[in-house]
Amino acid sequence: MKKEKVLKQKIAAIVLSLVLAVTTIIVPSVMSAKDVSAAEDNQTVFKNLMMSVMLSGNSEENFGKGKETVDDATAAYYTALKYYSEGKTEIPANEFCESMSVNFQGSKTYSKDVLLSIAQGPAFTYDGEGTVTVNAGAGDSLLSYSLGEEQNSDGSITMYGVWKDWADDIEPYFVALKVKAGKIVSYSQVDSEFNMNFFDGYGINILPKSNITLKAGLSLNGYKSSAITYRWSSKALNIKNAAGQKEATYGSLYTIPSSKTSKLVSNGGLTITAYVHDDDGNGDFEVASTDQTVNVKNCNLSLSYRHFVGNNTEAGKGTTLKAGDSYWFSLNGADFGWDFGNGSGSKRQTFYKIECKLNGKTLTATEVEKNLKNSELSIGIGAGGGCPNRIIVPKKSGKLTIKATLYRNGKYFKSYSKTYTVKKFTVKKTSFKSAKNAKGKKIALKWKKNTSGTGYQIQYATDKKFKKECKTKTISKNKTTSYTIKSLKKKKTYYVRIRTYKKLGNTYYSGWSSAKKVKINK
Repeated sequence: MKKEKVLKQKIAAIVLSLVLAVTTIIVPSVMSAKDVSAAEDNQTVFKNLMMSVMLSGNSEENFGKGKETVDDATAAYYTALKYYSEGKTEIPANEFCESMSVNFQGSKTYSKDVLLSIAQGPAFTYDGEGTVTVNAGAGDSLLSYSLGEEQNSDGSITMYGVWKDWADDIEPYFVALKVKAGKIVSYSQVDSEFNMNFFDGYGINILPKSNITLKAGLSLNGYKSSAITYRWSSKALNIKNAAGQKEATYGSLYTIPSSKTSKLVSNGGLTITAYVHDDDGNGDFEVASTDQTVNVKNCNLSLSYRHFVGNNTEAGKGTTLKAGDSYWFSLNGADFGWDFGNGSGSKRQTFYKIECKLNGKTLTATEVEKNLKNSELSIGIGAGGGCPNRIIVPKKSGKLTIKATLYRNGKYFKSYSKTYTVKKFTVKKTSFKSAKNAKGKKIALKWKKNTSGTGYQIQYATDKKFKKECKTKTISKNKTTSYTIKSLKKKKTYYVRIRTYKKLGNTYYSGWSSAKKVKINK
């Protein structure tokens, strides 16, 4: 029983979640309309909002029915994340409070006292004076991604997604977010129990209002769950219970009680669309089959990435990358289990492949956690669980094509590819903070750490063109910030300069610094 429970949790996907039900999934007036820039990316809005809910620690309250406004902490955290995405980290307190009111229009007027009450939050700090400081990298442990979006008849877009804090052992939240004309109209949580589990270990994300087609002869096993209703819409509908009695008709709403096992006997197959309703009921079911075919109407794949900057990551924009930098790529629209695979050796089944090709050389990653590299690029292990993801470092300039492929039962299912332009790697210059004659015919050198390189080269000579008595010293660690040149000649004048180098298959150098002139008198 425990093993079965773990299996259900780990198949977070390419097994998947029937994230469902558009008919009642948007709770009216769950949150007042929120002003955002019309050009702001919906995915960023989704991630920032879900992050702020998590940081506030009030997810149950914010996702509750009849909730008219968000709590103060969520409003403040969302505003801080929005400022950070705009590159602003120091904001006057009055301006910050006004932005909270604008972001959550009609909710309330916010004061400095509200900020002070949550002043030591993870997304920002406020000491009660004139400035709010936004903290970099707040909530990096949250994995949030969109399963897809749907265009509504009123011109709005409903986004369906999932978010989980990998630092905590909690179930992921499945969320519906409605956006219209640049405003967040409402959001609500979809119960994470709404799962359709295919016991061969496979499945694909199915969006609300989508449907699947099941083969005749399949046993449908019901068990008690939250209220979910399936509309059986095939004209050739024929479902019978164990006693051979007909249980449903074409177009009807039907639930499979937990105490029953129903039998699908239709020769033409059965198309099912799922709906969520407010009343308690028994609607969720498991497909107890190892060879069932599933036809997916919507499985929208896409690639997104985050750019590593120092110790933090920033949302990637555009298709231009820089050689030598690290990028965290994710395949959205499909999930997988933690190092999940049936069988071993030649019988092991692959769930996905991520193929990266740069300058004619290719590396291919699968769900097996393994670091890969060649002369053109390297692929590192991403986050365990969640959507397929890898950390990719292009070493040279060129065209990088990333192709992701999904498999079911060892056979090709669907693929997605995108090409990025990798610009030539440039290394920042390093300059001396000081260059002084030290006792014992030495020159003591100091410089500031340069994180863009692998190490440094120091060159010194007795002429400014570095032709006479020229020597070069290589320092292999970029954390080294000082060096002493020894055994020099007294009364002579030396010229010294420094440059940075970076090893990425090839070795790249920055330009030389301006030369420092030092006379040896000691």
